[in-house]
Amino acid sequence: HGSHFKSRVSVSVMSRPNCLVVCSASLEGVSAQSFIHSHTLTSSAFNVQVATPDGQPIHFVRQDDGSRRWLNDFRGKPASQPARLESIDGTSVGSCHSTT
Repeated sequence: HGSHFKSRVSVSVMSRPNCLVVCSASLEGVSAQSFIHSHTLTSSAFNVQVATPDGQPIHFVRQDDGSRRWLNDFRGKPASQPARLESIDGTSVGSCHSTT
């Protein structure tokens, strides 16, 4: 339910609503530009959690130099590790759902 993060999260971050971004884990991949655009927009207003089926890594396709740099930076952050979609508790997600 997110309550175990309270002691480690600042008040300003805690006051933002949560947003679940669900990505495909298919071999066809997820467009790097679409993901970057979605994540950049949602993270400006929400606490973003990324999820995939079975928590599989996201396979990004159609990367250019700029998107590769952004994704390399993103992969260094804890939020880049997808949660298992099957284990998401919908009560802690709130009303924002984005599918990439």
